[in-house]
Amino acid sequence: MINCLILVSLLILNSSISCFGLRIIGGEKANIASFPSTVSLQQNGEHSCGGTIINNVTILTAAHCVKPFTAKVLAIRAGSDFHDQGGVVRKVSRVKMHPKYSDMTLNHDVALVFLSSPLEFSSTIKSVPIAVKGDLLPANANATVSGWGTTVQDGEISKHLRSAVVKVISIKKCRKLFGTQIKSTMFCAGLLSGSKDACQGDSGGGLIVNGKVAGVVSWGLGCGMPNLPGIYTRVATVSNWIMANLKN
Repeated sequence: MINCLILVSLLILNSSISCFGLRIIGGEKANIASFPSTVSLQQNGEHSCGGTIINNVTILTAAHCVKPFTAKVLAIRAGSDFHDQGGVVRKVSRVKMHPKYSDMTLNHDVALVFLSSPLEFSSTIKSVPIAVKGDLLPANANATVSGWGTTVQDGEISKHLRSAVVKVISIKKCRKLFGTQIKSTMFCAGLLSGSKDACQGDSGGGLIVNGKVAGVVSWGLGCGMPNLPGIYTRVATVSNWIMANLKN
């Protein structure tokens, strides 16, 4: 996504930084019934990012996915293995970005997308609970990502939903790899071997840990590279803001 271009000057020279999207590197084809909270966020009818259903009218995604777009050009597709057909499409009525979101650092890279009409839950359309303060995110825990992004860096997005199981990386290791670019709302997940990762095309997708959405795909250096895991917004750190806006 375009906001990641700002970070080029802030991170490692000659690195390829991208606001991710998940056509999963090293993953496999997935059925939406196995990931019923996953949606395609669309701009003017084209897939642009991922998102996660957290109730029947609200999608959790990344702030950089919705800035600077207006609600009238956004929609979501839910309940389909494909981003361009099947399932149901809902228009977006409004968007709420975290007030502390920064284009420069991607800190607080989270947003809520409110739908113009409710989703009807089924075997292929379901909500997932969010992680809250106090929920543990232990190093080496299994985490699952799903979406339609590219399977290789700079490749075409996937038509079919894909998924991969990755590992939560300790915050100590994460900061050792990325330094001060890792803010308090961020964490790393992937495989240090570089064999599995998120890639371009589905920033905003959810990372599921122990049945809750614990992360939102935010940014990274390249895709699936050794010792360069993906960077996620830690949902627990922004859960109070999310819950307050759901009540409103």
